[in-house]
Amino acid sequence: MIALAQGARRTNISSDNLYGHRFGSREGILFDLQAVVLDGPEYCGTARMSIADGRLCVLYFLAAVPCYFDKYIASAQAVIGGAVL
Repeated sequence: MIALAQGARRTNISSDNLYGHRFGSREGILFDLQAVVLDGPEYCGTARMSIADGRLCVLYFLAAVPCYFDKYIASAQAVIGGAVL
């Protein structure tokens, strides 16, 4: 878990379900994210990372639960899943 100070608000970020995943023709990783802002909403998301030509490439989706996350996660997974480096 990572704790970040966001202005006067504290944010705790954690991840799970980390596993290897193809990013086009490249190896990469895929994992889930959770973030909790003190006195704020909970956020959930997914991220995909790979290294291409010496650069770290990251695609992620992070949204407030339940309203936006539930509404857009399927679309976000389709976009992230179809990305090619």
